[in-house]
Amino acid sequence: MKRQIVWIVYFFLPIFIYGQTLFTPPTMSFIHSPSEAITNLSFSSTSLSSVQSAIDNARNTYPNNILRITLSGTFTVADAPLKLSSYTLLFLNNATILADNSTTATAMISVSNDQYVSIGSTGGGLLDGNNANLKAIEINTCGKTHIDNLTIKNCTNGGVSYSGNGQSVYADAGSVTRCNISNCTTYAIAYRNVFHFVCTDNALQSNGIGIAINGNNSVVANNTITQCATAIVDSSQYEAITYNSISNCTTGINLVGTSLETFVSHNTINNNNVGLIVNSTKARIYYNNSNNTTEVQGGGTSNQLFCNIGITSTEGNVSGCTYFNPPLKSNMHNDLIKIGKGRYDINIGSLSLGMLRCVMDMIHGSQPNAVIVAHLSGTFTAESSTDSFLVKEDECILLNGTFNGNVSCGTMVNFSGSLTSSFSGGTIDGQTTNGTKGLVYISGSANAVVDAVSISNSATQGIFKQNSTVPTYIQGCTLSNCGFRGIWSLASSRLFALENNVSSSVKDGIDLDAFSTKAILIKNICNNNKRNGVFIEEGANGHLVMANTLNSNATAGVELYNLNVNNANSSQNLLVCNSCSSNNRGIMLNAAAATKATINNTLFNNTCSNNMDVGVGGYYNATNTYNNYNAFMNIQNNTNGSYYSARDFTLNYDWNMY
Repeated sequence: MKRQIVWIVYFFLPIFIYGQTLFTPPTMSFIHSPSEAITNLSFSSTSLSSVQSAIDNARNTYPNNILRITLSGTFTVADAPLKLSSYTLLFLNNATILADNSTTATAMISVSNDQYVSIGSTGGGLLDGNNANLKAIEINTCGKTHIDNLTIKNCTNGGVSYSGNGQSVYADAGSVTRCNISNCTTYAIAYRNVFHFVCTDNALQSNGIGIAINGNNSVVANNTITQCATAIVDSSQYEAITYNSISNCTTGINLVGTSLETFVSHNTINNNNVGLIVNSTKARIYYNNSNNTTEVQGGGTSNQLFCNIGITSTEGNVSGCTYFNPPLKSNMHNDLIKIGKGRYDINIGSLSLGMLRCVMDMIHGSQPNAVIVAHLSGTFTAESSTDSFLVKEDECILLNGTFNGNVSCGTMVNFSGSLTSSFSGGTIDGQTTNGTKGLVYISGSANAVVDAVSISNSATQGIFKQNSTVPTYIQGCTLSNCGFRGIWSLASSRLFALENNVSSSVKDGIDLDAFSTKAILIKNICNNNKRNGVFIEEGANGHLVMANTLNSNATAGVELYNLNVNNANSSQNLLVCNSCSSNNRGIMLNAAAATKATINNTLFNNTCSNNMDVGVGGYYNATNTYNNYNAFMNIQNNTNGSYYSARDFTLNYDWNMY
């Protein structure tokens, strides 16, 4: 159906090209639905009260239309904020909103009890609080509300305050992206009571708190935070705090007592008085680069300090944390690895895998209180069907050679039992006969770190995590030509896969399968797989899939599906800033029946372009696929259009900005 556009003031919206980070400016053929009606309003350097009156009149006249409002010039806040309602886009086009010297307003822009609102800029937008006791933007009890590409400064009571509808309200996500916020005394960004919030690519300087997190399953990524009292305060559950740059603050990251299972990874935390305060439970603090006056203050329960660069065993010896710093191909060092244990390095040449295990056992016998670092050079061969290598507690394997097999064996490398160990470097070549269970198999209570390994030619899986609820860290690996899947998680939780390259699998690049929960996949490349780049299926839920490149896969870049598992849903998954090009479909959401529906998922700012069929497939059976939210998507140049032609727009929702 052709869209209706009503022009109240004719105004041409120019197209501006932003610098690209994780976030890509959204491009879609519609904002909310193909049949939408849009009312355009534009204002230049007039009173904010007259702008408010015009907006209110337009809403009364066109209650069901999208309002697209453009401000240019300067606007002054006196006694009331600019109030926006549902289905509104506000663009600041070289515009400034300024608090006057005697303002009594509590915010400069406010949204309350509404949804589908976007506030952003084209050509520059400034909110200057003039050091008044107000917030720049106050979002109160709202959902599906987004703030992008603004400059905010001098707001004593806070920059962006976002309050959602509840931490168990799904597919109701909001976001703050690409904002520059400075000199806000209380905080730059605070979000609370919200699920699947996205906070990326912001630059925050000289604020009280940079980002205050109180939203389950949210993501805070690729932000630069400097000269704040505390860069990030986290008080929620299952967030990802990753790839941020934090410097010159009093405290870098503070995980308070209510923080649970937070993933803190790949952050640069430098030149702060205190790098990390860890009063949380089960935080997974992995592979951060730290250099601070005090690195860690502890006090929580069951937190992990794994593979962090710059945190020594002395600095990481704090209450409530388990310290593990193995030497890895990507971080070679001679430091101690675990607290209370020595380190013993040994060089080992070519052996059968069975003999290698015997040698390692002998070393443990002579060094009972040391972590064994085995530098393996040469070829290590499985010579019988049971001759795989079982990694044991207190072992760090550094491979400069190859594991392969003369006969078929179930696994080449096996992590099982209760242990914390690592395997880094080298090649594991299944020669298409080995790895009938998986070339690398991880199960039980094995805390495994698999780093920079080349894994190829498996009979079935490359890396298989099964029936494991403890964290597994897979980073920088190359997996190719696997008979089934590159990486497979089945009935497991807390798989962390980052910066891997998975190609030419006969099924999927990465498969988050039945009853898997809360995996995090970031910056992986999954290309040329025979089914999907990433597959989330059979009741899998709570996963974060962010900033992955998923191209030329035969079914989809990412597919969410449920075929066999009754009374379970592929649900509550967050897909953020993934690139899905040249697949059959970019992203696919579907399910076989209402008892196994794909529901409550958030797709934010994914790029689905140049795919052979459609950008996003599925969504055609409202009972099987519903309450999924697509926000700020980029869907262009797909052979058969943006969405599958029978896509249901009544129970799955879109909100974009252009």
